[in-house]
Amino acid sequence: MSFSETFAVAAASASLACLAAGATAPGEPRLLFHATFDGDAAVAARAAGEAEPVDAANLEWTDGVRGRAVRLSRAAGGLLSYATAGNVAAERGTVSLWARAEWPDDAGRTVYRALFSHRRVPSGRPGTHALMLWWHGQALRGDVSDDGDSWQSSVPAGALDGRWHHYAFSWDPNGMAVYVDGRRVGKGDDANSPLKNAIRAAANGGALYRFSRPAGFDRFYVGSRDDGAQWDGAIDELRVFDAPLAPERIARLAAEFGPPPEPAKPDYAALYRRDGGNPYVGAPAAEPGVFPAGDLELLDEVRLGTPEDIGLLRAAERLRTVGDLGFGEAGGVPYAQLGAKRGSRLALRFSPPDDGAPFFVFDIDYPDDALRTMDCIVQKAKGSVASGGDYAMQCGVAAGGEYPNTGRVLTHRVVWWRSPGDAALVLATARDG
Repeated sequence: MSFSETFAVAAASASLACLAAGATAPGEPRLLFHATFDGDAAVAARAAGEAEPVDAANLEWTDGVRGRAVRLSRAAGGLLSYATAGNVAAERGTVSLWARAEWPDDAGRTVYRALFSHRRVPSGRPGTHALMLWWHGQALRGDVSDDGDSWQSSVPAGALDGRWHHYAFSWDPNGMAVYVDGRRVGKGDDANSPLKNAIRAAANGGALYRFSRPAGFDRFYVGSRDDGAQWDGAIDELRVFDAPLAPERIARLAAEFGPPPEPAKPDYAALYRRDGGNPYVGAPAAEPGVFPAGDLELLDEVRLGTPEDIGLLRAAERLRTVGDLGFGEAGGVPYAQLGAKRGSRLALRFSPPDDGAPFFVFDIDYPDDALRTMDCIVQKAKGSVASGGDYAMQCGVAAGGEYPNTGRVLTHRVVWWRSPGDAALVLATARDG
């Protein structure tokens, strides 16, 4: 696989509509527990079970999203828990809270931090039905602790910026969901694919999850856990409901003390009313599938043709490579070339501007002068595949062999539906040789 001296990134701009906060509809899940932490007190303002905390040690108080908030830290040994009975329905529910990260420098270590959690099970968590909303290093994760250890994980952009953010975690026998600032985030591993979920549900009599050794936890922890997995920050307005909330209700909770969240997918047909329909699927007056030139703005152009180009990108901490890297020329155009071993790759980091543009276009120039294979992926720049890789854009190129080489530099264009935060274009040799 190889690529030539430049690739370009362009954005197709669009205005994003906002959800408006509305009234709660009748028949929605019932509020079981609500701790406001006002008055520098941990006693819940509303509780279907016991309102007094079971554990309340080394707590601090600070200004919250409304009134006061509780602060817990690992250094101080902050600990806060409440009785499960009446306050949390194990089979189904939703936890909603506001949190502000005040993390110390972890020097690259993976530190566990709990926002909402049952106690740690020394003999292993799967099958116990321990509910958890927690941070595994830089990844936010929700767990139901079924026999299959199912989870939802994400690296939400901006959530650790020291400002208040809204978090929600919902679960029932048919699934779970994690939300940040009113938007659903997170994904599981391949074991949670729709097909495998359907097979599991059929085997479990219609339920997705099976719990072979439920522990019946007597308490739940807030911003802490009995093994020291403290949140390191402030928490406010904790609510627990007896069933999953609809995404619209969670969006309203997230807008309660902040701006309304943007919808995940705006109505592009309404935003782009033109003769012939939406230009992004090809209008009759234009070549099908081609972005109108007037809708594209050049944002970045990166050269990868010489060792000097590569050195500058590495110095700017934009480029990482795995495997050999060589150089060549096709039609007078210099290019860099990854090794012929499968898996040789590079990752080029870029930062989309925060202007609401939903689509970005990559033009990747590559030399069509030899037998080559090239995987192209755009994903989040930080985090593991499980916690951060979204694979919103995957494609590739094959040259030579049954596709006779032209000897020229060709352009491969891909369209990426943006994700928040820094992203990386990953190019890799797909096959040995």
